[in-house]
Amino acid sequence: MLEIVIVISAFCLGLRKITDTEMIGYVLRDLALNRLPILIAKPLILCCACMASIWGTIIYWSFYANSIWEWIFCIIAASFINSVLWDLGEWIKGQAYK
Repeated sequence: MLEIVIVISAFCLGLRKITDTEMIGYVLRDLALNRLPILIAKPLILCCACMASIWGTIIYWSFYANSIWEWIFCIIAASFINSVLWDLGEWIKGQAYK
């Protein structure tokens, strides 16, 4: 089950990173910011912790599909890992510019 969480987290963090400011996928982020309600845009592309809910569900049920309880655990665990790793990355980036 850990590998499922890692795959979900890697996908969400990667997607969030490539759609960050000055990255090639920023166009998608800009579209989401300007054209979608925030309740839809955040889990699609704006918030790495929120992204685990949508993208994690798609990945889990497409490739692993075991049980509802495992799915719930994987989504929550991936959301936690996304939050910790994103915040850590932002902190490291902030330290690099000091």
